[in-house]
Amino acid sequence: MAGPKEVQPPLSRGGFPESAGPQARWNYIWHLLEGGLYMGGISFMALDTVMPNMVNSFGGPEWLIAITPLLMAAGVMGPQWFAAHWIERLESVHRYTILIGLFQRLPYLAGMLGMLFLGDRFPMLAVAVALSAPLLSGFFAGLAAPAWKELVSRTVPPERRASLHALRNTFAAIISLFAGWVIHEVLKEKPGPDGYAILFGIAFSLVMISWFGFRQLREVPQPDRINREGLTLKEKLRQLPSLLKEDRQLGLMCLASFTGPSIFVVIPFAAVYATQVTGLGESFVGILVIAKTSGLFLGNLIGGYFGDTRGGRLPLILSRIFRILFCLGIPFAVTRESLLLLFFLYGMSFTLNIVGNQVLALEISPDGKRPTYLGIISAATFPGILLAPVVSSSLRFVSSAIWPLAVAAMMGTLISLVALFRMEEPRIRFPGAH
Repeated sequence: MAGPKEVQPPLSRGGFPESAGPQARWNYIWHLLEGGLYMGGISFMALDTVMPNMVNSFGGPEWLIAITPLLMAAGVMGPQWFAAHWIERLESVHRYTILIGLFQRLPYLAGMLGMLFLGDRFPMLAVAVALSAPLLSGFFAGLAAPAWKELVSRTVPPERRASLHALRNTFAAIISLFAGWVIHEVLKEKPGPDGYAILFGIAFSLVMISWFGFRQLREVPQPDRINREGLTLKEKLRQLPSLLKEDRQLGLMCLASFTGPSIFVVIPFAAVYATQVTGLGESFVGILVIAKTSGLFLGNLIGGYFGDTRGGRLPLILSRIFRILFCLGIPFAVTRESLLLLFFLYGMSFTLNIVGNQVLALEISPDGKRPTYLGIISAATFPGILLAPVVSSSLRFVSSAIWPLAVAAMMGTLISLVALFRMEEPRIRFPGAH
């Protein structure tokens, strides 16, 4: 008689090897510092406030304003699936991320030089160079993203990941508060190319300091985590439909990720709308950055606590709720105070989305296939990123009012919210992995 069938434990989705334990505190600190410096640095050229107004002030078309907040995200999401194919075969991913991370930061130097030397004589060429900075930076970030997330899974224990991302965001938010004041003063004293060149220069300096911090991380190579299936990229592409069908969590996460960028239907024109309806001028975007950054602090506090104790799903749900409130309020906001409150809510939703995504995406992904899962999620996000400016610019062609953009953004956000509600929290589904 055959013995009782052995029950196999669920596929590990925790991702934190015991051998990495002694380095956990060191890595936690350096992840925090380098991430805060990087995100704080790029806030000097904030894609959702500063750069749309830069394009508007240089006389750029509305379709260009519409795509500006999504340039970095488009670059990030595009190459991840293809990069994941070879990243899964690396024993050590730290060295790879260091090399790609350098190229990720250099475009901000190009943006500064473009504004400095082309801004007065060839303003639209300077704008093109400036906008290529986040796009190229995002592309290299996309090449590195699966490796960086794998590095996080190897160096930070699951129950500390949400607080890590929240603290990184909080450190970045402190820098962003200072950035808001600097943006306001710089653009007031030096409006135009010189002012934007200064902001690009500050951004480049901080992201390079973060790169030197990133080099301090200590990774324990994990040869047992290599994907040894030996499948070609074409064979892996053929497996996608069955993988999405078999893993309900992955399918719902892809749906939530595809509709998540719908908030950017309204965001690029919200800052322009705010400066116009209040009559406070271009420098008002600095105050909007401060309002958004203030929201980051509370969002980080909420996201860090609930993310560590409850997992990544709840922060994502809360982010969608705050986005809906933003969409409901922006068509009726005509005063300085109401607009600052709405950008505060947007800041909360912004950081809750980051914290929730970083945690939930890692924890629904099994060890050995994590870069592939993350690549699939990013591939689902990519068409949503491309669709948002198409919808935004199409609606602007029909009407210059802000409310059609808000309605479209809210509809997409509701679909994303429903998908998240239907997901199970991995901390409950795979308790043995943690």
